[in-house]
Amino acid sequence: MIPISIIIPAYNEEKSIARAIKSATAQSLKNIEIIVVNDASPDKTAEIVKQIASTDNRVKLISHNKNMGLNQSRLTGLSIAQGEYIQFLDADDSLEKNAIEQLYSHAKSHNLDMVMMGSQHYHKYLKFKITIFYPDKYFKKTIYNSIELMPNLLCKLGFPLSLWDKFYRKELLNSVWTTAEHEFYGEDMLTNIRIFNTDASLGWIDYIGYNWTTGGASKKSATDTWEDDKKLYNRCRSVLEEINASTAENLHALACGAVNSFIYSISQQLVNPFASKRKCKEWIKTELQSDFWDNVIPFLGSSHIAICNRDADSTLEIARHHLNAHRLSFLALKLLIS
Repeated sequence: MIPISIIIPAYNEEKSIARAIKSATAQSLKNIEIIVVNDASPDKTAEIVKQIASTDNRVKLISHNKNMGLNQSRLTGLSIAQGEYIQFLDADDSLEKNAIEQLYSHAKSHNLDMVMMGSQHYHKYLKFKITIFYPDKYFKKTIYNSIELMPNLLCKLGFPLSLWDKFYRKELLNSVWTTAEHEFYGEDMLTNIRIFNTDASLGWIDYIGYNWTTGGASKKSATDTWEDDKKLYNRCRSVLEEINASTAENLHALACGAVNSFIYSISQQLVNPFASKRKCKEWIKTELQSDFWDNVIPFLGSSHIAICNRDADSTLEIARHHLNAHRLSFLALKLLIS
């Protein structure tokens, strides 16, 4: 059996795909397969991958006939992967040379279902790196049951919701991943909520192994309708309703997760020029009166007073504050690396 499958979804990444694949082929652990899923790219992405594959038989190209989106591309790669463990790599990102060897060694030595590593923002022109996530800041134990970390996933600022900084046993991914789940943005968070709700064993390595750059690896054609922009929140809500958390701490985390996805969905409307702000406010009022919040509000603290009071105006202002804070953080990052 091949120990590791690296899955790279790619859409219109002719400028970066070679760098991503090179970071995979250059790994110190050589017994790997690299699956590139070309998501019907109209550019030269497929041609570049074919050329690389002709010189390295570890590289495999799978192409979609139509654009299906980032996580359907990941699912396509997963369906043919032979590795015991899976590493996702976005087509505009890269891995540090020893990342896969360290992840795999740690997973095998502790019989882990998942291993987390550190990540950093990489400016590809200035070669400037800024740490995004460092596991040592969050983890005190060597091994966790994944459900223990649900509060970190949903509540702690800076704890990553992404798939690419986590190394998964393939069986674990197959147990939680469904095609219907992954038709729109926010799929990483939804998948990780399901994974962290299992009894998977999770560990971490003291190593920054993933280099992240801005932009996505695959995209579905965007729509400008309000209904499509509500999908993430509605799906998060459905997932959270299905989950049974046994501890008060996890119930609080799941409640906060519902609030966060709600606020995020609202903030997306504030930057969407095609969205009706009047309809957005009407939706907030209607949503806050739903039975769903009857079950969530008892587990929220005083920091979520607007939701607890079902105050639509205050909730909208919180979303505006969230959006402005995000814009300031992004501007600060640009200034640091420019």
